[in-house]
Amino acid sequence: MFLGAKPLFVMIAALAMMLEPARALALAHFSAEVTLNQGQNRILPFSAYYELVFKPMDTGWQIQVFDRRFPKTDLAIFTPPIHSGPFETQIIGRTFVDPQYTIGFQRTIIFSPKVVDVLKKRRGYVQPSDIDEIRRDGTANFAITDVSLGDLQGGMFKTVVRQVRFRVTIDFNPDPASSLTP
Repeated sequence: MFLGAKPLFVMIAALAMMLEPARALALAHFSAEVTLNQGQNRILPFSAYYELVFKPMDTGWQIQVFDRRFPKTDLAIFTPPIHSGPFETQIIGRTFVDPQYTIGFQRTIIFSPKVVDVLKKRRGYVQPSDIDEIRRDGTANFAITDVSLGDLQGGMFKTVVRQVRFRVTIDFNPDPASSLTP
């Protein structure tokens, strides 16, 4: 028996209603280059609310995500590992020089406005369920395509990343207000 387009569509719609509704995520994909520039942040907006910020450090950058409604709260601070490095949110020279560190050219960070709630209500105490919820709201996957390192004479802990080129794919909740607890 041949199923026409109409009955097949009705079957798919009925199946979709039985499943738990998935959160609709938006997608941003772009390439960029960041160069150490007299201590200035590099800001890369990727939606009406969110922006990636590369904050200069002594040997590279700290990657942060901000929601324009909470400009002082880094929404990526709970990206694992939280307590010991190397950290996914850092692009620093030693992770490209020391073979012990395998994160090298790939980074995955998580972010969500839920971080504001965790900081406010639990004074920063984060639970595994919080990490899962934050991950569902936003994930940025970086593929570093080129790195320019400074002088290696000072040792791996003083090696500076002068410039980095990367591709990033960001899956995020396009309605960050839906992530916040009323």
